[in-house]
Amino acid sequence: MSKRNAGFYTGSGRGEHSKISSAAALLTMTDSSEARAIDAHAPDLMAYIKSIKPPIFPETVEPALVEQGKMIFENTCQRCHGSYGDQASYPNYLIPVSEVGTDPLPANAHFALNEFESWYNGSWYGVSAPTARFATEGGYLPLR
Repeated sequence: MSKRNAGFYTGSGRGEHSKISSAAALLTMTDSSEARAIDAHAPDLMAYIKSIKPPIFPETVEPALVEQGKMIFENTCQRCHGSYGDQASYPNYLIPVSEVGTDPLPANAHFALNEFESWYNGSWYGVSAPTARFATEGGYLPLR
């Protein structure tokens, strides 16, 4: 999440990630004062999410297999999923559904209701700095 430029695997939810996350609480808010209180905590939530590290692998690691897997990853996966280590990178490629070769429904219909996109992008979330927006992107963002 710390390197991705979109909040969701469909490439939607770009901009300020804390606003994208706080929007999930919309269905349970009673009024705008509650929305402000939730929004005040959103940066803390995002900082926590970005601080989470994967657990240490509990089994014995075989160096020869690690090297073999590293070469496979670098030659076939890294272009889309990014690199790890001191020079870590994440390319943020939105891969077209036709190239992924999987079910296009989630990517094409994730936010197919234009009413939601129009409302969100025209609301406080989409117009006040730092901004956030939703748009149907028609592809998938490789997971990290």
